[in-house]
Amino acid sequence: MRYTSRQIEQYRRRKYISLLEKTLKRLYKIFKNPASEPSELRNRLQNTIAELEKLEDLRLDSEHARHSESYLRELYGRVRAEEFDAEAMEEMRDEQLGALNRLQKMKNRNSYSRSRQNRRAATERWED
Repeated sequence: MRYTSRQIEQYRRRKYISLLEKTLKRLYKIFKNPASEPSELRNRLQNTIAELEKLEDLRLDSEHARHSESYLRELYGRVRAEEFDAEAMEEMRDEQLGALNRLQKMKNRNSYSRSRQNRRAATERWED
C-alpha cells in the first residue's frame, strides 16, 4: 500500500505535535519536583531539540503548537547558557510552571464549550 503525500505530512505533523506535548508534560514534572537537577532539564531539552531538528519543519496550524515550539526553543536557549545551575533553575521554577500552565490552558480552551449554548444557537437559526 502506498501512502499519499498528504497522509505522510499528516503523520509527520502528528508525530511532531505529540513530541511537543510529551516534552511539555515531562518539563512540568521536572519543574514540579524540587529534587530535579539542572543537568536533567538540559539533557531533556537537548534530546527534544535534536528530535525536532530531525523532523523537517512543518506548518503548524494550531496556536498551541506554535507557542509550544517557540517556548521550548526559548527555554533551551536559557538552559544552554553556561551559568545555568541549580540556583538559576530554582529562580525560574515558578515562572516556567506558570508558562507551562498557560500553554495547557491554551490547549484545553476549545474543549470547554457548553453544549447548551450550542443547541440554543442552532435552534435560533431555524426560526429565521
